[in-house]
Amino acid sequence: MAPYDSSVSRLPMKLLSLSCMTDDLSTKPTKPFLYKTSNRGLAAALMALGFDLLDVDRVNDEVLFAFPVSRMLLDAADSYLVDTLSVSANRMGEAIDRLDDLMAGHQGLGEVDVDDL
Repeated sequence: MAPYDSSVSRLPMKLLSLSCMTDDLSTKPTKPFLYKTSNRGLAAALMALGFDLLDVDRVNDEVLFAFPVSRMLLDAADSYLVDTLSVSANRMGEAIDRLDDLMAGHQGLGEVDVDDL
């Protein structure tokens, strides 16, 4: 047996649930590759840290912000929820302004604003 034989050191993998997550206190991904939250402050903090906002879903009266899931994102979300995350105030303000625009429907993700040309 080789010292680095992957078949010996495999850990059992837990399958992720595909149910929709809207609980702000959870950091479990909703789908294998998406992390969704309805917490506007958390979404702005993640954007300020450089995480890409993929989509804004409106479900009933709730707005869900979707990000590509990663270990770093989950760690940042955990830090935010226990109030230990450090974010640039300037970038946080810009992210909040961007979220306000998206929620108001002024500009969709990936679209070009004519005034920016």
